[in-house]
Amino acid sequence: MATQYLNLFTPSEIVLLRESDEALVAKEKLSINGSLSVSFTLLLPEVLKKRLEDSWGVILHDNKVPMRWIKGDTLPHLDSGTQEFEKTHLVYLTGSSGIFRVGDIDYPITEGAGYVFSEGLYHETIGTGIEPRLLLGPMSEDGLAVGGATTITADGSSDTIYFKYITGSGIYYRINDGGDQTVSLPITIVNSNSSGAVLKVIFETDITVDSEYLYFICGSDHIQFGSTSLNPDGSRPLISIDSVINYPGFIENGTSMADGQDNITIYNLIVAVLNSTTLQEDGGWVARRYFGKGSTDNYIINCHSTGDIPDRAGGIVGADAGNVTVKGCSSSGNINQLAGGIIGAYASQVTCNSCWSTGIIQGFGGGIFGDYAGDNGVAEATECYSEGIISSNGGGIYSRYAGNAGQAIAQKCYSRGNIDTDAGGIFGIGAGSNSGITSATNCYSSGTVPTTANGIYGTGKVNGTETNCYIADGSWSDSTANTSLTGVPTPRVGNIWIVSDPDTPDIPYELKNMGYTPFSTTNITTTPTPELIRTSTATVVAGSSTSGGIISSINYLFIEKSGSDLDTYNAITIDSTTGVISTISQSVAGTYTLWVRNTGSYNITEFELTITESLGGTDSTSPCCTGTLCLGNLNYRGRVEIQSGIGMIGGGCIQVRPYKNYQEMIRLKKTYASISH
Repeated sequence: MATQYLNLFTPSEIVLLRESDEALVAKEKLSINGSLSVSFTLLLPEVLKKRLEDSWGVILHDNKVPMRWIKGDTLPHLDSGTQEFEKTHLVYLTGSSGIFRVGDIDYPITEGAGYVFSEGLYHETIGTGIEPRLLLGPMSEDGLAVGGATTITADGSSDTIYFKYITGSGIYYRINDGGDQTVSLPITIVNSNSSGAVLKVIFETDITVDSEYLYFICGSDHIQFGSTSLNPDGSRPLISIDSVINYPGFIENGTSMADGQDNITIYNLIVAVLNSTTLQEDGGWVARRYFGKGSTDNYIINCHSTGDIPDRAGGIVGADAGNVTVKGCSSSGNINQLAGGIIGAYASQVTCNSCWSTGIIQGFGGGIFGDYAGDNGVAEATECYSEGIISSNGGGIYSRYAGNAGQAIAQKCYSRGNIDTDAGGIFGIGAGSNSGITSATNCYSSGTVPTTANGIYGTGKVNGTETNCYIADGSWSDSTANTSLTGVPTPRVGNIWIVSDPDTPDIPYELKNMGYTPFSTTNITTTPTPELIRTSTATVVAGSSTSGGIISSINYLFIEKSGSDLDTYNAITIDSTTGVISTISQSVAGTYTLWVRNTGSYNITEFELTITESLGGTDSTSPCCTGTLCLGNLNYRGRVEIQSGIGMIGGGCIQVRPYKNYQEMIRLKKTYASISH
């Protein structure tokens, strides 16, 4: 609730303020640059300064007050400032249609009306139209500017918004090649293009977040945060949350009072936690609570968080998420009660694919989904896993009561942690309650279990099925796994499962479709739908090598090789540090499939290598190097050359040239062996 002050200024005083040079210049900027707000300061006459100080108890330094032109509605937000403050103060110097809502109370937007309300109250404007309105303030009791979202509007068909962080100065943005501009927090992004063109928001540098108000709000459809490519060195932009208590999350797309926007994507971001930062209960490190609520076609791909995950929160997306697909995302923080390693509690219409968590799963927590996943809706986990210990009542993939009055599906998932009392390797306690449906298909748990009945489902399962699942109970057996699971390694790579180390039998399988290729900075394709790129190709001349991976020292190794010639693909090697793939000069021309694993958690790449014939230094001008070869009546030197694999003699000549390829060498050796000497 706000305290309302009517008639703080006379009509003539309002006109004086509204038509000051500073106000008119700022209003002109509003129309020129297409912004929805322009801030400036104004020197007040002494009589007006004293009136405000006497009426509100504020302190105005140098008689200056912050002012702002604004047009359009403002979304629900909390005010923030450069210093701590207790109350927000503002005066409308123009009237407007619509309402000013503070908390749950609505006020008319009337010329000359002032309002004072406590910091921490959400407020917004509704139905204000497009006419600009002028505010004195908003400001704190110290006369310093406070405010909510900076709104940045750009056209997705022609514009890109770039953000950067400068130590000691804060966060700045620019549109295309324009100049850097400062922002007030939080930041609303609006795509003015209505034809479906995507507005890209790119982080040019790592970003340090030192305020709970530094987050982004989706103000329209079709916005992309982050790039479809990694940095040149293979890293991702780092969002460091530093010394912030109860941080709500980096990107907002939906609230308790408003549905989210459609076609919001978040790519290739890492949210890292510094100096005792904590996440708000129900929050999400990357995407806030209610992300995707009431919207469609939202994707979060290849994002990671490092912070602990409090009650009902999510490592990537907060509680009450809806209509979002999460791919290739991970968390390393410990997972508290009712929380999820990727998605918070009460997720509905949410899909997780190729996601994982490594933190300890506390009681009632879930490795991927939090409490009541699929509640009156659908939650689906495909090719996901968790590594942490699963505490009592928790689940390796789903927390308790998954599929309550809805549906929760686990396909091709696994957990590695030991399983505590009443917990489950895939589902926590009470799965399928209230006529819900749950299923686990082609899943396994490899940790120890109190009873084998808990290897997949926790205690108190109401409705759930297990199909082609395997419970190793701390003792993995390839042969036993192969009788239970489908798509198993044959011998090293299967349709679904692979062996992590081709030289070590009887260790838990890994998933084939995991991670992204390390051989290109572009790791996400957006058509027809956003996907991680897991394939790579290269063409080399026999005896040469490919380029390396974009990151060194991440333990590259071959899992399996195949192709047109057994000897050739057996001779193909990979440098474990650089990822460079090498061939030999005798390699047979053809196309070879190489399955490459590198750490990351683990990334599996299907690498198609095409080898062409080696030119081998042949002298094309010499008849003996291009003519038909005569293998009979060879002298001693000719025999040695063929037998040693160095070269061969041209017809009627003694000049030596290298073999064109490995096939030619073998053919000639066999021919030589068959003739009389």
